[in-house]
Amino acid sequence: MIEKIILSKLITEGIDFLKKNIKEKIKQDNKGITSKDKMKYARVEISPSQIENSIGIHEKKVRNWSKDISFKDIGESKSLIQVYVQLDFYLSPVKNRIDDKESEKVSLSDLFKRSTNHLIILGQPGAGKTTSLKYLCHRLFSNEDDYLADVNFPLFIRLSELDPTKGSGTFRDTILSNLGDVLNIDIETNLESHQKKSLLKQSILIALERLKPLIVLDGFDEIPSTELKEIILSEIQEIALGLTQAKFVLTSRSGDFNYNIENANQYEICPLSDEQIKEFTIKWLNDETKAKKLFQQLKKSPFYDTTIRPLNLAHLTTIYEKYGKLPEKPKSVYRKVVSLLLEDWDSQRRINRQSEYGEFEVDRKLEFLSNLSFQFTYDFGKTVFTIKELQYVYLKICDNYNLPYNQERKVVKELETHNGLFLESGFRQYQFAHKSIQEYLTAEYIVALPTIPEDRKFLLRIPNELALAVAISSNPSLYLHSILTIRLMNNLWQDNFIEIFLDRLLLEKPDFVSIAETAISFCYIIEVLYIRRIIDEKSQKQYEIVLNYISRLVKNKFIKQAFINLKKYYDISDITINSGLVQLNKNNSNSIKDYHKYPDVIYSYSQFHF
Repeated sequence: MIEKIILSKLITEGIDFLKKNIKEKIKQDNKGITSKDKMKYARVEISPSQIENSIGIHEKKVRNWSKDISFKDIGESKSLIQVYVQLDFYLSPVKNRIDDKESEKVSLSDLFKRSTNHLIILGQPGAGKTTSLKYLCHRLFSNEDDYLADVNFPLFIRLSELDPTKGSGTFRDTILSNLGDVLNIDIETNLESHQKKSLLKQSILIALERLKPLIVLDGFDEIPSTELKEIILSEIQEIALGLTQAKFVLTSRSGDFNYNIENANQYEICPLSDEQIKEFTIKWLNDETKAKKLFQQLKKSPFYDTTIRPLNLAHLTTIYEKYGKLPEKPKSVYRKVVSLLLEDWDSQRRINRQSEYGEFEVDRKLEFLSNLSFQFTYDFGKTVFTIKELQYVYLKICDNYNLPYNQERKVVKELETHNGLFLESGFRQYQFAHKSIQEYLTAEYIVALPTIPEDRKFLLRIPNELALAVAISSNPSLYLHSILTIRLMNNLWQDNFIEIFLDRLLLEKPDFVSIAETAISFCYIIEVLYIRRIIDEKSQKQYEIVLNYISRLVKNKFIKQAFINLKKYYDISDITINSGLVQLNKNNSNSIKDYHKYPDVIYSYSQFHF
């Protein structure tokens, strides 16, 4: 932060320079006016003490804004400098990249060292845009970074609070008028309104150039309408061309900034790396042992990919800090992340994003995203999609949501800006922000269908999504039974389906209940694979892997009780242990084809302990 004595000198010099320029401007614009009237036209009401006091008041506000990180779930706020992790930045926006060669990363300090231009920082929701601005302001106040040596102090404006259509004459609510208020600059003159407006703009730009602040413009995407964005964008371009000594740094969500600003460079925040995630948890918890345990839990979880965004990671770390553990059921995390990005984060910051498509509100967006995810998974079975694939799927489902034809790119842009769950991830390519969220949304759509899809080939391609569907269904025991014994029957061994399915089931921890169908489902898996092992000796390893999964699953007390209930219900008369296997024999044998109704033999490890 610039020292007070130097600031006073800069202000005094700036005012003299400003008055001189104003008088010269008036002389040029008002030839023929008497000397006496020229002075009347040229009255400039500015004093060094007024500007200094005004900057001091603004500085106090920015200091308070930049010192902490807080959100609804956190309780007490965290000191920014204690928890901030240095982010990396791509040298060009992700959506403009054609290949990975354009994925070079640089640090925040390098952004200032690389160029003398103004900076535009893009990022997905929760990527750390505003927090990075807070960090820059804090470093300016501490006066410790050489890469900020060319600017003196921060001037902060939240763009969502501007409305250039309000006010009258010269004094509209714009970036420059706000900066003029902070600097306490005004001109008293009898000039026409448009002349006064022009002079006031020039005066503010001259003052900014002499004082060399870092102008911090936060949240272009939060400007509430397209009309306002266009007005403010024009002013940003004017500022970019009018300032060389003073700098601005502007932030926006990636999907909402498709513009080119001359004399400004665009960068995009990178996802967090493993090392950055570790560093974040250590700083946040201020306890390396706890942080290590948390990172291990996160790494083993099916939702680890969501932690690449600081917002998601901060909320998960806060939950761990409060309760000493992560949510037991991953479905709670998926729902938390989706809710946070769809609505909660904007709501906490009082940001209202209006849809261009009538009734396409938050709940409909969630339904659309679930349907979109399902169709992409069904039709293409991958995670990155071309523009043609997007067009194909969009046309299949847009009528369901009263969305217009041939506007898939505009709809995706709105989705990316409003919640960042689905985004443009490269030149004419698209994907969901997190693979686990794509799987979750697909599962949500499947569970909401009247029946489980009958396409067996498709079901065998989505073991992860089906495991999630079991976990989030209203009755996981019956849903599991329907999938295995009605839809898939004797196809469980194909394409390693059952190993992937059971592995994900272990992670998702469905709320099974102690009904016979729960035990029958696991019996059926073992029966099918036992028979397959006899037919095909190569399946021996697969059989052992599956038994291991099931032995871990049945440690759940409800599944144990389900086996006990099954024994009683079907009058299973004998339990024998042979070579580490438990064999339950039923009094009356039934054919293999009816096994899902009347189990003959159950094979499992001796840990089953009935």
